[in-house]
Amino acid sequence: MAVFCWYILMVQGQIKVDILDMLPNSQSQSISAVRRMMDDTKLTQRVVILFGHQDPDQAREALYLFRRDVRQASLSLTEDNIPAIADEYKKLFTVLFAHRSYLLTDPDYLFLKQKNADYLVQKAMVDIVSPFGHVNLAHDPYGFFTRYVKNNSPSSPFQVDGQNNLLTHGDDGQTWYIYLASLNDSAFSMDVQEKINNHLIPILDGIKKKFNVETLKTGALFYAAAGAQQAQYEISLISSISLIGVLFLMVLIFCNLRSLWFAITVISTSIITGLATCLLIFGHIHIISLVIGCSLIGITVDYALHYIGASYQAGVSPYDVFRKLVPALPLSALTSAFGFTLLVFVPFPGIQQIGILSATGLLAALITVFLWGPYLMVNQSKPLTRVADNFQLLLKNLAQWGAILKNRRVLAMLAIGVGIIGSLNLRFDDNLKSFQNLNVDLKQQENKINDLLSFEKATRFLAVKGKTLQDVLQAEESLMPELANLGVTVKALASLVPSERRQQENRQLIAQSYQPSLIDRLFKTLGYSQAYSISDFMPDSNFVHLNLNDLPIGLKELIYQTDSGDYIGRLLITDVEDESKLQQFIEQLNDNPIVHYCDPAHDYSALFTLYRQFVLGLMVGILIALTSVLLCRVGKIGTVRILTPLILAILGTIGLLGLIVPLNFFHAVGLLLSMSIGIDYALFLYWHNPEPNKKGDILLMCNAMSALTTILSFGLLAFSQTVAVCSFGLSVFVGIVLCFTLTTVFLGLGGSYYD
Repeated sequence: MAVFCWYILMVQGQIKVDILDMLPNSQSQSISAVRRMMDDTKLTQRVVILFGHQDPDQAREALYLFRRDVRQASLSLTEDNIPAIADEYKKLFTVLFAHRSYLLTDPDYLFLKQKNADYLVQKAMVDIVSPFGHVNLAHDPYGFFTRYVKNNSPSSPFQVDGQNNLLTHGDDGQTWYIYLASLNDSAFSMDVQEKINNHLIPILDGIKKKFNVETLKTGALFYAAAGAQQAQYEISLISSISLIGVLFLMVLIFCNLRSLWFAITVISTSIITGLATCLLIFGHIHIISLVIGCSLIGITVDYALHYIGASYQAGVSPYDVFRKLVPALPLSALTSAFGFTLLVFVPFPGIQQIGILSATGLLAALITVFLWGPYLMVNQSKPLTRVADNFQLLLKNLAQWGAILKNRRVLAMLAIGVGIIGSLNLRFDDNLKSFQNLNVDLKQQENKINDLLSFEKATRFLAVKGKTLQDVLQAEESLMPELANLGVTVKALASLVPSERRQQENRQLIAQSYQPSLIDRLFKTLGYSQAYSISDFMPDSNFVHLNLNDLPIGLKELIYQTDSGDYIGRLLITDVEDESKLQQFIEQLNDNPIVHYCDPAHDYSALFTLYRQFVLGLMVGILIALTSVLLCRVGKIGTVRILTPLILAILGTIGLLGLIVPLNFFHAVGLLLSMSIGIDYALFLYWHNPEPNKKGDILLMCNAMSALTTILSFGLLAFSQTVAVCSFGLSVFVGIVLCFTLTTVFLGLGGSYYD
């Protein structure tokens, strides 16, 4: 299994790092539309790099050297062919020129419908005498087609020099040469990220030093590479510290290599088995799932510790050890595994991976303990260390303090009070942006690039569905005037290719404007004496019908055809004057079956909120299931004794978290796992029957070490730079501390003591 894991992770590089890969492949209309939009626009594959200097020649030479080094390094980057893209638009408008009598911009369309002939001539005169006016009197005297081309051409925030290099000028006098490219592979491929960190970044650093230029870069590729590097550092650091901490505790308490080897055997077997099972089912694993899964160290070692504790008495046979561990150890492992297994029903691939990895890992740890325990843990007659004796005494004092009913009541009231106060101050933050821990330096560079290039941002859009292309175009044409009245600027295919109905209207309006009397008046005013024919302005042609596959870059994402044959058009929202008016308009569209508003950040945030509520509901379901099992096994009184400290701990955890941070989906997952793990402590203590003055009874200390190893593992996650991992770790840390403390106080002397 270890070889299998090595091959999948290291050779095939099947580790996902994009936060969106943790999210469900939802079939909801909104999420599906967002996913398709990201695929069509290839947003995650775009790369933008700028080289700036006061001397334009220096910046240009830096660009040339960068191009050469990228080719030599065989990096999978394809630079945009700007002249070719420009030619695509030129060819498109050349074709459309023959159909110009069917094409009008929305302002011209409204103008022709509302204004009389005199206004039309006056407007044409203003356009012609304007310093920046450009009118083709022979074929387009009113400038209809000229404005149409300008309206549908991509806005260019940069210039082109004589060698077709892109450049722009900053306010500080620097000239910036621009490198635009697309990544040929996935930005989240481990191999690609490794090449970026090992080759592309050093290339940029070398050019920066050689030419003394300022370099700026942006793209999902750089964020992913920085995130992967950070995650790999965290994995190695957290796993190493966790493992070292667990081993240190083992040596400090038991002071023998046999116990240490037994613990390592259980830990390694559980992690390898869980990881192999996860990779076998999913074919890959998300980096967050791997980080959290590595914390399985702190749980699986619990079973080894309890076996060591049960065998720590001279003359104890393996069968006597089993009797001391049954039913607590199997029941605790099964309940924890059951809790993790329930995560499979959370439709987040990343969370499902955590559930599979942890559940199978726990079961593997349980089997390993019973298979290897009798051979590795025999004749444990060596006395415990002084640290262990003092630790055990401290725990016994805590248990005896809890044996007093008054103390238990005080602690219960304190937990309930914290829970109530914290619940009254609960805040929730499931915003997707809160989970994306973007590299600060890269974000600053991205902001500066946006200021320099003024890139058109369109992250939100309206998806319009139709059986035919004409249905989509007509629906877009009905929406666009309403949006314009609200101060919302959109980019849509209907602006480029109107519906046949709209084209017919356009032709009728244009025909009215080309009355000989109006044309004569305009030409006479201008002193233009060229002979003309109406066919020069309105050539005979059919309706405009374009092949959607032939649309150039920048227009392709405005329309696509589904597998079922339906057409989906997108009205990309590029600017909004008043958000409140837009939201009111969106609310009115809720009953419209063919139009759907898509806001990726909002849609994914709503998804996180939905599943946070789902996980909290799942906790209630687990409690009901546990209650049912315990009622059958220990009756009403035993069930109350086992579950009381657990419920109080969860209530106190929610209260403390509510006072500290806004809760999110990952806090809820942490609470779920805290409950699944915390029940172990209660089960072991309930079946604990301590014998007075018997040194071989160290279950309290083993329970404490189990909690410490779990706290050590998950507590370190709270220091992760990844917000999702940090939230999970903090929640489990607080939950485990409270679960252990309350179970020790309420059940420290064994379930039968309180009879």
